[in-house]
Amino acid sequence: MKRNAAVATGRAFLGGLGAAALLLLVGCTEPPAQQTTQAPAADSVPAPEPEDLGVTPTSPNALYARLGLSEGAAGVMVLMLDESGGADSGYDTLYADRDLDGTLTGEGEKLEATNAEDYGDFAIAQFPPIVLGADPERPRLLGLSYMGYPEQDEHSLRATITPEPSGDAGGDMPTAMLMGEPALAATPGEAAVFRAFGEPVLEIQTQPSGRMLCIALTARIGDAELYAREAEVDLVIRTADGQVVSRDHGYLSDFGFG
Repeated sequence: MKRNAAVATGRAFLGGLGAAALLLLVGCTEPPAQQTTQAPAADSVPAPEPEDLGVTPTSPNALYARLGLSEGAAGVMVLMLDESGGADSGYDTLYADRDLDGTLTGEGEKLEATNAEDYGDFAIAQFPPIVLGADPERPRLLGLSYMGYPEQDEHSLRATITPEPSGDAGGDMPTAMLMGEPALAATPGEAAVFRAFGEPVLEIQTQPSGRMLCIALTARIGDAELYAREAEVDLVIRTADGQVVSRDHGYLSDFGFG
């Protein structure tokens, strides 16, 4: 076993998402405890029609996404990417239902790209971060950026959720974040809800390679990948019959496998 950057097991504080406790026992993993809720599942919440959002896009090629921040209709944020110059001028405007009222007409819900570049075969756009929640003790930032290959009609929206930086730590890499790419579609109803909440799950992929067994570990919350840099972890690897073959303790980013 060698030490380098990789996701193993551990716990990570992620703003309003709370503590994510992950346990790895190779050949013996326990599923996360089930939670009960009376709210409908986020991915079953009916999507609004484009005309109900209160904003008419400039481009006929506007794209929509839905980001699930919690269960129920009140936890689904609708996003709309628009081209301010009309069709094929480049995606440089993002509408975000930051107050979660089902429309895009609220204060601060129209975001202009802080950086938009067209490199011919691909284009990018970065948008200002959105503060999530009203708890000053546990603020979170939602970061959104676009990348696409217009000639191939391929478009993606990258989302990150991190604790809000403050003071001198503003330029540092966050110690924990959720990352993922919500699906983009021509209408809100065609865009599957990207769930950025839920119980933490540790995915383990193994692949024999000659006389070695390569192990890849990915921590996920909902549909998003959980990245935690400074969480302390206990790592235990057992054989199928329960015999401990390795035990270690350290920071999540210290462990790598090969």
